[in-house]
Amino acid sequence: TLVESKSKCLNYLKSQKQFGFNLESYNVRGHNFCHKYLSKLVHISEYILKSVQRDFLNGEVKQYIHGNDSKPRESLACRKFISWCKVFCENFGQSAPDEPTTILPSWLTKATLYDIYVNEVTAPLVQKSTFYFLFKSKFGYQRVDRSLPHIRISKYSSHSRCDQCSALDAYQRTCKSKQEIEYCRSLKYQHKQRYGEARRRINDLEQLAVSFPDDHLFLSLDGMDNRKSDLPKFRENSKRFGGFTKLPCHITGAIITSGFYSEKRKCLFYLNNDQYENASNMVVTIIYKLIQEFLKDHGKLPRNLHLSTDNCGRENKNRFVFSFLSALVELQIFTSVTMDFML
Repeated sequence: TLVESKSKCLNYLKSQKQFGFNLESYNVRGHNFCHKYLSKLVHISEYILKSVQRDFLNGEVKQYIHGNDSKPRESLACRKFISWCKVFCENFGQSAPDEPTTILPSWLTKATLYDIYVNEVTAPLVQKSTFYFLFKSKFGYQRVDRSLPHIRISKYSSHSRCDQCSALDAYQRTCKSKQEIEYCRSLKYQHKQRYGEARRRINDLEQLAVSFPDDHLFLSLDGMDNRKSDLPKFRENSKRFGGFTKLPCHITGAIITSGFYSEKRKCLFYLNNDQYENASNMVVTIIYKLIQEFLKDHGKLPRNLHLSTDNCGRENKNRFVFSFLSALVELQIFTSVTMDFML
């Protein structure tokens, strides 16, 4: 390009000056060449050789830069890809609990993501290789524009699949025509969209607790699978250990989200060795302890309480838990209490 040719000539004149050669002409291996002959040797126009030498002698230019280097311009297809990717991640992504990252579900791959992009976005579209490059450069960990979210695709599913997803997958395997497959895909898309809306509502409630801590408090809690946490934990599972009686150890993780904390949240874990029944009694006790923990840290409670739990009826979605939450409002501890259940 023109800028590259000028830069080569300029760098050569700089090195020529360092070695003390005459700058009235270009010196190559101890021989001075005129502009006309040198242009034929190096395939650079005589005009460029003269203009670079003139600029260097006058001290006007220290480096040649392309006019668009400081002002990068994105194509329309690139801008549409960025907008689509942000909206898609808001619908189907979830925030990582330990890092500022949006995680897409494990059923997605970059190839699947590109197919969805082609079906949902109107022309102009980026090519598949450009799609992969932009996904890494615009939304990767080393992205330049930090206003865009960091997005990664989970390698595995951190949660068990919901019954409706499994049922739709089983139905798709029995489809025999293209129309049936398209109908099943539309049902799966609608289901994932509803899940994304529920996830987005929870993120909105979390942001309310961070932005307005005097008015909102957000609590999220979820229990671990009992079979993974019973004690003792043997290094090898053999038959002679199969009949051992183990100490039940039910682990429940909880996150208090509030703008009053320096890190905007506080993480807690509770162990239940069957001192509480693994049902509503345990959940009510944990909610009560979380409220006590927040009150001990800050000395006051906000007006609105928001809770997020899983969709387990035995532990969370029952009359005992809702009776306790109603009592919190009746006793004027909170003005309102909302509870969301993920799928």
